[in-house]
Amino acid sequence: NYVSPTDPGCFNDITQIVEVKPLPVVTLTGLNNAYCITAPSFALTGTPANGTFTINGTAATQFNPLALGAGNHTVVYSFTDGNGCTNTNTKSVVVNPLPVLAFVGLNNSYCESNPAFNLSATPTGGTFTINGTTATQFNATTLGINNHTVVYTFTDANGCTNTLSRSVAVIAKPVLSFVGLNVSYCANNPSFALQATPAGGTFKIDGNTVTQFNASSLAVGMRTVTYDYTSPTNAGCFNTISQIVEIKALPVVTLTGLNTSYCVTAPSFALTGTPAGGTFTINGTAATQFNPASLGAGNQSVVYSFTDANGCTNTATQSVTINALPVLTNNLSVAYCLSSAIVNMTGTPGGTFTINGTAATQFNPGGLGIGTYTVVQSFTDANGCS
Repeated sequence: NYVSPTDPGCFNDITQIVEVKPLPVVTLTGLNNAYCITAPSFALTGTPANGTFTINGTAATQFNPLALGAGNHTVVYSFTDGNGCTNTNTKSVVVNPLPVLAFVGLNNSYCESNPAFNLSATPTGGTFTINGTTATQFNATTLGINNHTVVYTFTDANGCTNTLSRSVAVIAKPVLSFVGLNVSYCANNPSFALQATPAGGTFKIDGNTVTQFNASSLAVGMRTVTYDYTSPTNAGCFNTISQIVEIKALPVVTLTGLNTSYCVTAPSFALTGTPAGGTFTINGTAATQFNPASLGAGNQSVVYSFTDANGCTNTATQSVTINALPVLTNNLSVAYCLSSAIVNMTGTPGGTFTINGTAATQFNPGGLGIGTYTVVQSFTDANGCS
């Protein structure tokens, strides 16, 4: 309606129809409220189609959680219809990070002899695989010498799954061997230092820690020698070996028929001992006979040595005294006159006399008559030597 300000009578009126058009109904389709950061990228869609998208104000056609990163992201879909009317739909989408995983107590290497143990990781509640097979324990012995892949998989409350992988080596245990240890020893073999390769371990005999093998201090029978070794370089690899060693009893050796003393005039005789078949020495010289006359007065050391079927040698030693004959003197002269006085025969240290084999106590030249007579003085001392 219009009235002219200068010509009050002038008036006019016009009418126009104006249409107010509705905005298009715009929706974001197929877009969840949250995604894990590892979710695959996907194309953004909305209705009606052919609009434009922005994420955090930046034009986009794809929703890529990994590229966007963890956090809240604003997705806007804008659409303009044929009437030129534009509308938008906005959605806040959370990108959740993956759970942070860590192995607990898992080394990079183990010895094949190490004991089995339970696998552990944080956060707890996930699952383990070793070389693709579900597992709860790491058992180096059954896994064997090689590199093994341990994987831990965990899904958090947001449904985000992460995995943690580690290559764990199982190392061969050290190869051990005794050096110079026989399967048997005689009870009187000399002591020696125990040796094994590699050096640096610990020896035990029947559970007692030792450094020497001393047969004479061990009981006769089967003894168990053990060598324990821990590698100083290979993840504490441990190994042990053992060997049964027999301590053989010595043969029981005796000298038979040998007295503790003889007179120097005693007859020679064959030396004997048990078991038969051994060897004798007298004062260190090989002998088969004991001959007092040739040995002479004094102490003689007689040793009998015998080696049995096991190669074990034992000896029996006896000290034998050879006693000299007593030294005799008497009061007789070598010649007398027929008229000489009768002599009462005496001697030192004493003894008895015979004249031409007949016992006598006096030498009577007048009674015997002219001739040569054999006078014998006999004496046996405390050692029985005559």
